[in-house]
Amino acid sequence: MASQCLVKDYRGNLVENIHRGFIAIVDDQGNLIGKAGNPEKKIYYRSASKPIQALPILALGIDKEFGFTPEETTIMAGSHMGEPFHIEAIESILRKIGASEEVLCMKPTYPGYLPRRDELICQNLPKRKVYHNCSGKHAAALAMARFFGHSFNEYWLPEHPVQQYILETISTMSETPKEEIEIGIDGCGVPVFAVPLRNMALGAMKMACPDKISDKNLAYAAQTLAANMNKHHLMVTGTDYICSMVNLDDNLVAKGGAQGVYAIGLREQRIGIAFKCEDGTEITWPILINEIFKQLGYLNEAGRARMEKLTPTYIINDNDTVVGRREPCFNLFN
Repeated sequence: MASQCLVKDYRGNLVENIHRGFIAIVDDQGNLIGKAGNPEKKIYYRSASKPIQALPILALGIDKEFGFTPEETTIMAGSHMGEPFHIEAIESILRKIGASEEVLCMKPTYPGYLPRRDELICQNLPKRKVYHNCSGKHAAALAMARFFGHSFNEYWLPEHPVQQYILETISTMSETPKEEIEIGIDGCGVPVFAVPLRNMALGAMKMACPDKISDKNLAYAAQTLAANMNKHHLMVTGTDYICSMVNLDDNLVAKGGAQGVYAIGLREQRIGIAFKCEDGTEITWPILINEIFKQLGYLNEAGRARMEKLTPTYIINDNDTVVGRREPCFNLFN
């Protein structure tokens, strides 16, 4: 089954863009209850896996070993934008495990948060590795290495014991055998994992419904981390960014990834959602989230308004004139 039209962009009366992709929705028994396109399509998690990758920190008691705060464990599951409070958390984690910034494998960069980026450039201050939006995930991997007694050297390689442990966790949460998980290299240099979209939704459901996780320590970790992602939602991404806005809703636990991937778990409804925009766009995310929730009958007007503010259903030009609209074009239950 091919991808399906998810969102159309109209300029005037003509369709200017068609955003195709895939959606999978599962219940707490793992049954597929909604879809668009092929729900078995194997998709790279990208950063949507970060909450799952951070689970060992809590499941193994690494947070207690090093005295990590809830904010610090949350940023390990996030893609931060480099606001000052993000950098304070990353630097604190590195201090607690005795790691220098230079150990991080990614190249130095500027923060994604534009006001802070502009400040640094105007002050002629250098790029830094801790500004990278994946530095929380990397700091978590270093903490695991320290806890296990492994060297920081080559912590990013797929064969490193830390990455193998993360692979086991992805396999458990997504119910995908390790040998069936496709492994690539992510933009930040560490392994990235691909599973069928349906299985990605299954992992999202478990983050929201930890009673479905048979391993008690892993279940505790999911329950604790998901609650932290709600309470400390700004650590997930940052001010006015979608993942932080979605996690404002205490019924949801959500994380997006590069190239149009998103995963959401709903606690009360006990379902998991995963979708992938085939063209890699992220601008359609709020449109898709609102439409999926509408079709599922999940109505949260405050959350809907937050998504509408991020990506309005209307399109305006540089003169603040409405010139078009964005319309979802899928039915989850066909």
